[in-house]
Amino acid sequence: MNIYFIVFICYTPTLFAARTFHINNQCNQKIWLGIQGQPLIYSGGIEVEARSTKDISVPDGWVAGRIWPRTNCRDVNGKFTCSTGDCGAPANGFRMTCNGIGGQPPATLAEFTLNGWGGSDYYDVSNVDGNSMSMTIRPIPGQYTSVNNPSLGKYNCGGATCIFDPNKCPPELQMDDGTGRKVCASICAAIYNTEQRARFVHLQNIYNNPDTRSLVCCSCEGNHCVSPYDNVTPGGKCYVEQWPRSTQNTRYDQVFKSQCPDAYSWAFDDLASTYQCSKANYEIILCPSDSSGGSGGGGSTIQWNGNNWALSCDFRGNDLSNVLVTPERCGGMCAQTQGCTHFTWTQYRGGTCWMKSGAASKSDAFSTSDPTMVCGVI
Repeated sequence: MNIYFIVFICYTPTLFAARTFHINNQCNQKIWLGIQGQPLIYSGGIEVEARSTKDISVPDGWVAGRIWPRTNCRDVNGKFTCSTGDCGAPANGFRMTCNGIGGQPPATLAEFTLNGWGGSDYYDVSNVDGNSMSMTIRPIPGQYTSVNNPSLGKYNCGGATCIFDPNKCPPELQMDDGTGRKVCASICAAIYNTEQRARFVHLQNIYNNPDTRSLVCCSCEGNHCVSPYDNVTPGGKCYVEQWPRSTQNTRYDQVFKSQCPDAYSWAFDDLASTYQCSKANYEIILCPSDSSGGSGGGGSTIQWNGNNWALSCDFRGNDLSNVLVTPERCGGMCAQTQGCTHFTWTQYRGGTCWMKSGAASKSDAFSTSDPTMVCGVI
């Protein structure tokens, strides 16, 4: 028997070993996920019902993987179209499956390369194409191996979370998702949107200047496509500090970074956004603790930090009356730790989710005693 054939047989199972991605749709609406990557899986699209979960199998060695939510999708005269993240085109026959075609911005992205350089997984939440929905990516507890690199800190098998309030987005970046909810485009996406340019002269002025247009997109059109941290690749670098400011006099990358410090806010935001892990199965949460079924902006968030559950909360006092919370979903998580240092009291349908400082238990995590309180941390 040919020795090369024997080697191939032995190597194949490792190369194509499957990982599990647990898709947790906490939105109040059905989500159609678009998928890209090498190799292409599920023909580039799956459906996840509202308030439900679905497991998908992803090959070890998956490269340049992208998963994004599509919303308000429907079949119109035999063509499948979506209000956000749409991938419909002649190349995929306008079907539900994207067949390798990317989604139209704005769209929040979950990005992965599995078993990449050094054997590590690389993953991130990205707002480079704008934000259409709050999202969390985290390795599933007990189903991963930490990377042997102490300098990674929280980026070593940590949870990448973006809870985004589109109402804080500058008006020239705000768009409608087709259901009356707001989403937030990136500046690059906004200047290439003819309707947005027609509404905002600020965008039109940026678009009319080829060099500035290239700069905000970090594109090679105007020689701005090299990372400012790259001292090897020839070509013009993209410096986010040189971008024009928004109509609210804020930096366009900070529109996203200020709300989602652990997510990509522009193309070369690698140093403060890329997570690593090894041999992990992952959970992707859509609309984590979100009452709107859209882009977040309220509620308590329970996050796994690798050692225990931590509870964070919203200080804006948003109306969360449509969120159904149980003791298990709220206080029960924090009760798994020896001492809980956060507390929250937020009015929900069915009661008030209450978490006190110090040791917590399920018995005191759920209360209806004070419906006027909103939220707090000590």
